[in-house]
Amino acid sequence: MTPEIRAAADRFILDTANVKYIAANLPPGGLEREVAGFGWTVRQLLAHIATNHERYAVRLAGILAGEAPAPPRDRATGDRLNDQAARRARKTPSREIVRQLDEALVRIVASLDALPPEAAAGNLGDRPLVERVTSWSRHCAEHGIDLVDALPELRFDPLMLNWLLYVDYTGDAAREAQQHRLLEDLRERYEREDAENAEHLADGTGEENDA
Repeated sequence: MTPEIRAAADRFILDTANVKYIAANLPPGGLEREVAGFGWTVRQLLAHIATNHERYAVRLAGILAGEAPAPPRDRATGDRLNDQAARRARKTPSREIVRQLDEALVRIVASLDALPPEAAAGNLGDRPLVERVTSWSRHCAEHGIDLVDALPELRFDPLMLNWLLYVDYTGDAAREAQQHRLLEDLRERYEREDAENAEHLADGTGEENDA
């Protein structure tokens, strides 16, 4: 695996782990909440991510087998396939989604590791492979911020904040706005907590730190 592919794969592993964290820490009823702008539930959006991971694994296996990459899909075809997959996933258990993510990730990393140098330096479809793997990570992060908007219980989770506040959403105005709202909400939370702590110290109900 080339250093560039290794770096992209490491990032992809991390982003996939963050998606799995969401799936494993859902509040009661969280799977059935609707995600704004999609007409899908949290369950369906998580399943969409897992389905795409499986597609990535198949594409890489094809490269290893010497198959010609399939031509890029047009937007309408992609949207139709995504909607079909979302309908099939209306009852998929979260543990099954996590299993799909795990299995696909193992296959993806194994394929990337097995690629000969010329394939690793080449294209997957119409883009360099390293850019393609980077786009897979971005896909996780794009939907990560969609998911925490639907799951406010996870909105200020330290793991989610350390992930989503540092994603570069340049070129995606809607998600840049979501990220900005998340940052502003966090600032307001800290300011409110600071004010409450100051009030408690002033009336003698708080504890001072002598350290």
